[in-house]
Amino acid sequence: MTNVPYNTNIPFASNSPSQDQPRMQENTNSLKSLIEIDHIGFGNNQGGYHQDIHQPVLPIGGQTAWDPVIGSVGRLAVEAAAIAGLQQIFPLNYTPDTTGGTADSQLFSMTGGGGMSQLTGNSTSNATDGWCWVGGILIQWGTVTSVTITTNITFKDRVPGAIPFPNNCFVVLTQNRNIIDNPNRVSLFSATGFTTVAQFASNFYFWVALGN
Repeated sequence: MTNVPYNTNIPFASNSPSQDQPRMQENTNSLKSLIEIDHIGFGNNQGGYHQDIHQPVLPIGGQTAWDPVIGSVGRLAVEAAAIAGLQQIFPLNYTPDTTGGTADSQLFSMTGGGGMSQLTGNSTSNATDGWCWVGGILIQWGTVTSVTITTNITFKDRVPGAIPFPNNCFVVLTQNRNIIDNPNRVSLFSATGFTTVAQFASNFYFWVALGN
């Protein structure tokens, strides 16, 4: 992190120019340094254009994980707050996937009315079992070894807050790892889970569900 010095209230009304001149010079140089952190600086025909964008990761108030639409204990647990008429983009450090995953920074967008969308996602643990918000759409996935022909799957609490779809489940897809042309049939699905009918018991398969 870059600490850019700045002297406030300079020049001061009762100070002589010789007193304030060094601090005014420091302020001027600090403005140049501040612009050059994320922008092309002065004296360049692309001056002011963005280069890298650095954003400190915001904390999540007292939580180990967070559902970016409803929050595990409500929106107020998130340090970012809606600002009427403004669109905000900010990073939060949270675990998007299965229990035991490593928290990583994810980028979110919040509207002036408090609408939240996750813009980026990164699964940092077991990729066969997880969830991620992408542009307001929740993607959940997992694996199952069925012991019966008909199997009921509940969208499980992989981490606190990673719970069934807050509103709707749009579609559930399944695929047997060994029988490519014969996926399990989804006979019923809802915001909380789904039911599959397999060709035979002890059937290992992958599934993915989309919703909001």
